[in-house]
Amino acid sequence: MTFASPFAGAVCRLTTALAANEFGFNPDALLTPMRQHRLARARHVAMYLTHVGLGVKLGDVARCFERDPATIRYACARIEDARDDHAFDQRLNDLEDQARSDASHLLCSGVLS
Repeated sequence: MTFASPFAGAVCRLTTALAANEFGFNPDALLTPMRQHRLARARHVAMYLTHVGLGVKLGDVARCFERDPATIRYACARIEDARDDHAFDQRLNDLEDQARSDASHLLCSGVLS
C-alpha cells in the first residue's frame, strides 16, 4: 500500500481489514492483483468503503490500493450495482457503519489527524 496521506493510509488499512474479515481473507490478499471473484469483490468493497463510505478522494484511494483511478471508479460502480440485492445492501450498510465507527475512534485517539 502506498499512502497518499496519513489519513488515507489509515483509512485504507481499516477498510481493507474490514472487507477482508467480512469475506474471509487475509488483508494482504486484497492488495494482490489476483482476480478470483470473491477476492475481487472483497477488494471492491474495501475501495468502495474507503471512497464512498469514508470520503477519501479517488486519487488517494487509487494510490493506497496501487491501482488506476478508473479501477476505483469501476469498483465503486460494481458495488453500487450490487446494492440492488437487499441482503448485500444490508451487509454493506453494516460494514459502512463499522468503518465509520472505527474511523471515528481512530480520529478521537489521534491516529487520524
